[in-house]
Amino acid sequence: VTLRGPAAYGDVPAVYRLGDVFVSPTYAEGFSNTILEAMASGLPVASTRSVGVVDCLRDGDNGLLVEPGDVPALAAALARLLDDARLRARLAARALAEA
Repeated sequence: VTLRGPAAYGDVPAVYRLGDVFVSPTYAEGFSNTILEAMASGLPVASTRSVGVVDCLRDGDNGLLVEPGDVPALAAALARLLDDARLRARLAARALAEA
């Protein structure tokens, strides 16, 4: 796991390309630009069933969703993504097509 911190606007696409998965453990979003950017970068996404997120992600279709604050469930979703290359590829492809 690499926590990169803030990135300059022009560097953001390259930062997304460095990742294998994208996780957003948010409790609420207005509309998640970071999730949309990850989807558009072809990354599989794990996040929470929260306001804003459910407007762009559907569990098992183009991402994985867990309840906000459920750390064990989020860890399990990440483990699924890391352990299952076919799932990663399918979710990433659906997310990219939608973005």
